[in-house]
Amino acid sequence: MAQFLDTTGVSHELTQLIKRAGETLIFISPFLQISKNLEYLIKERDAKNVDIRFVYGKNKHINQDDFTFLRELSHVKVYFCENLHAKCYLNESAAIITSMNLYEYSQVNNQEMGIKVEKARDPGLYTEIVAESQRIIRISQEQPLKKVRKAAGYCIHCRTKIPLNIENPLCETCYSFWKGDKDGQEKYCHICGKAEEISYNNPICQRYRCQHMFGD
Repeated sequence: MAQFLDTTGVSHELTQLIKRAGETLIFISPFLQISKNLEYLIKERDAKNVDIRFVYGKNKHINQDDFTFLRELSHVKVYFCENLHAKCYLNESAAIITSMNLYEYSQVNNQEMGIKVEKARDPGLYTEIVAESQRIIRISQEQPLKKVRKAAGYCIHCRTKIPLNIENPLCETCYSFWKGDKDGQEKYCHICGKAEEISYNNPICQRYRCQHMFGD
């Protein structure tokens, strides 16, 4: 039978779920922002060779702190699922379905609730949760945690030098103020930095060198 969890219960049981993971640990949450307390617990599981999967949505861009943390792990894969609203956390023996996102603010300030399902007590329901979680992973896009290129590029809004990344051609400052209009006019080519009418979706100018930067 499923166990009801209030705000305190959700946080406590999530902590226990992570600590008890011996094989698999799956985090499904629209927002990927990991608290320092959870980072410590996740690192411990990674050191024990636990297979760790994160599925997130809403914003494809991973903030720098979380990106740095995830790159340090040896047994992690990260997936982006557009329009993800589900929040579910599970290991090989239990699952938590809850209103609580992973991000720290939700744990500290929000009023949450959820249910915990144990494989030993309700194997049928647990199996259904695992199957749906695996389906979400299958339809999601795996996100690389290693930089593809070390070449420098330019922020398309302010021309600050940044790592070359056509998936996110804005510096952190401009990204924080960006309104999400991917076709809105920007100012500079992401590769050469010259003033051009480009956009987030098309951050590269028409110069031959820039257009063939990624050729082969």
